Amino acid sequence: MSDLKVTSSVLSDLRRTFTTITSRLDTARRQLSGVEGHAAGESDLIDALHEFADDWKYGITQIGKHTDSTVQMIDQIGKTFDQVDVELANSLNKSGGK
Repeated sequence: MSDLKVTSSVLSDLRRTFTTITSRLDTARRQLSGVEGHAAGESDLIDALHEFADDWKYGITQIGKHTDSTVQMIDQIGKTFDQVDVELANSLNKSGGK
């Protein structure tokens, strides 16, 4: 049986990656909010551009919510591992083990 090993650097890297994704998606969502289709000229094309922007904005918002939730889960995993590590150390100290 192998031991589960989670290092703080792995969790930090994951957190940084997902935080970056969330930030980039938020930037894309804001940019899509400012889409001006009027430069396209044709009314059908303008409508299609607005519909495209709205659909992508919604999708990006949903993905962003999930990446933000992932960051929160990573934070909780880190806290839980820290807590378990302290409890294990305390238990070993009480029993005289190292």
